[in-house]
Amino acid sequence: MGVLILIGFLIMKVPSEFSPREDRGMMMVFIQGPEGASYEDTLKTVMTAEEKLNPLIDSGEVKRILFKVPGSFASGGANFNNAFAIIVLDDWGNRRPVWDILADVREKMSTIPGAKIFARTPQAFGGRGGSPVQFVLQG
Repeated sequence: MGVLILIGFLIMKVPSEFSPREDRGMMMVFIQGPEGASYEDTLKTVMTAEEKLNPLIDSGEVKRILFKVPGSFASGGANFNNAFAIIVLDDWGNRRPVWDILADVREKMSTIPGAKIFARTPQAFGGRGGSPVQFVLQG
């Protein structure tokens, strides 16, 4: 019985992620506008995001911000309602931890109307989202 209680306690206390959080000195911001939004509409949203993020450059915590509109790398597509940004941070000794800066970025982006905007740091093992670690078993 004691073993079952210990197992239940450990399940609650042991972190569920296998990959630790890492401060890689960068973050990404994804912008998704309404379906059918024009290039000009998306560009206005990006310009507003840039204005809100510029104080981070002025403070010295961010080295540079690169926006891409539209966010897709596919050529010939007519999907102009998305964009993304890569934010490169200053050296670790010259800034706050990436999670504090990420919280500031998320707060600033939450005030922009008309688009879904989310920011995240790259995962430790790469990947394109979903679970932090994925395995495929084949027989």
